[in-house]
Amino acid sequence: MNSALWIIPIMPIVLAFFTTWSFSEAITEAVWFNVTYVVSLGIIYAMELAGVGFVSTSPTGLGGFFALLFAFIALGVRRYLYKQEQQRKAAAKALADADAARQRRRTGKTQPEEKSLIVNAFRYAAEVKKSRSNPKR
Repeated sequence: MNSALWIIPIMPIVLAFFTTWSFSEAITEAVWFNVTYVVSLGIIYAMELAGVGFVSTSPTGLGGFFALLFAFIALGVRRYLYKQEQQRKAAAKALADADAARQRRRTGKTQPEEKSLIVNAFRYAAEVKKSRSNPKR
């Protein structure tokens, strides 16, 4: 059973990546999970040394269960914070998009201006053609 303990630090990275599709968020959630897990095991061990031994200090025993429980609670808190952050970013982006659309309507442009090499090449060609057909005297 102890040979499978290597999966505990890796599991939150995989779980978080496949639920958020963000590598940085996966690392952040893994840090929250692993730090909480180790601190919880440390507290349980310290309580055992102090003489308050209500659970076993084994990572595969009841102490490990409580440590994992606290780690998953920390993971849930971090996921809640992440979702709140994503909602704030989406609201800010929607506000910025609305402001940009209002600005385009005010200036008379209905579509956002595209910035690409091909579009710029066609605009340049149109300007050259226009300047050749209407020479200044």
